[in-house]
Amino acid sequence: MAKPCLLIPQSRQHHLLLPVQANMMYKTAEEEEDMEETAPPSPHSKFDKMFKTAKDAVNATQPPPHATFDIKGMMKYSKHFDPSVARQVLGEFFLIHPIMTDCLLKLRVIYVDNPDKEHPIQILLIISMLEFIVANARGKTGGTSLQEYITFIRGQWGLVGGYINLGTVPDGKLVLHLLAFCTKECIKYIGTDPLDKMMKNNHTILIFRDHLLAAGFDCDKEECQRIVTEHIAKSDGWIESGLVGEAGNDWDKYVEQLDVRFAPFCEEYEEELVIADGPSIIQEEKFYNFRGVHIIGAAGLLNVLLRALLAREKNGNALSVLIESQRVRDLFFVCKDNTHQLDVFRTNMIRIHPFTHPNHHQCFLTSAFSEAEIRKLDHSYSEAHRPLDGVQINVKGAQNNVYNAASSDGNLQRYRLRLEAKKAGIIDPKEADKLRTLEELERVKRRSQTFFNSHKKLKQR
Repeated sequence: MAKPCLLIPQSRQHHLLLPVQANMMYKTAEEEEDMEETAPPSPHSKFDKMFKTAKDAVNATQPPPHATFDIKGMMKYSKHFDPSVARQVLGEFFLIHPIMTDCLLKLRVIYVDNPDKEHPIQILLIISMLEFIVANARGKTGGTSLQEYITFIRGQWGLVGGYINLGTVPDGKLVLHLLAFCTKECIKYIGTDPLDKMMKNNHTILIFRDHLLAAGFDCDKEECQRIVTEHIAKSDGWIESGLVGEAGNDWDKYVEQLDVRFAPFCEEYEEELVIADGPSIIQEEKFYNFRGVHIIGAAGLLNVLLRALLAREKNGNALSVLIESQRVRDLFFVCKDNTHQLDVFRTNMIRIHPFTHPNHHQCFLTSAFSEAEIRKLDHSYSEAHRPLDGVQINVKGAQNNVYNAASSDGNLQRYRLRLEAKKAGIIDPKEADKLRTLEELERVKRRSQTFFNSHKKLKQR
């Protein structure tokens, strides 16, 4: 058996830490208004409104006939596929959860064993991505470069429909923000290309700004946005957009949407799709058969691996993946005892940095996490952004500031300030968790101190 060619020397480690600036300058409340961005004109008029049911959504978004696609181009790497190499690449090099490895291999077996059946085009695209990744590991891509294949497969996915989101165009960036799935808010947004629906001004910017503030960089939101746009890639774990309900963001409706889309395939191969070492658990929800949520998740996972390969090829370093979704974390990646405890895991090819969803982060930071877990979130977030070392940062009133392996306790500061806001009793405790920035929380802290000082003077009288 040919040896995979992904074993590359360890990338350099960064050890320099910046001390946290004690007296940070916070922004005004006006600067922290919700950052909404107007989407450029989009041809996807059918998404002006979400669909009432999963069946309506799927019926309205059927892919074109198979003849529209370059099936020959997709399947040209089949002859070089080796299941044992696939397991090594997925498990050892990329830390893929064994259940997802099993899913990918079973989808390919179904395709190979049933050549006369017309399977969903998404299945063929997933198999093509898997086969190319294995062929790349064996050095047998027939002269097709990694960048050429990525361009090709994005074009093929683009034919599936305007609801597909593959994230920012891969260009070798070393940091990836990985979220869950696209919703109504961004489905018509067009970023780096029509397959990029990752809106620039979303809530991840607020967290990144707090990270920089706590690390000693007094940046406004425009500068934070510039850094993210130029140096950080964005993608979703599930590449099909949510199409059902008022906002398209309900998880249960999303799972139902994917179930309906792949129901004929999953029902026909129900026995083959049993999860042998199951169940598959996604945020406490148990699955005993591979379903639509696994199929579209497999596509998103392979999309991440192609990014990791390109980052290694262009920069010689592993891709740092900040996972801003517990569901993605649960489904995609393995870790100690197959349970995630917010620990960072790494290989020569990829670095897995657990985090939490921005909305969950903004609303449940003090109720869902202990202080020890918050410290792990800070460590994971800081480590994920170490590849930005050396990036120029424009700080108010200063020039030539450089991001230098910044370690930040922005989450811990936010956590403690929220606890103070709750204890102060001057605002609803539930509202305290919805204050999204350090600046807002700092204002509440000042108000609470004024309140307590006044109360203390009254008691002394």
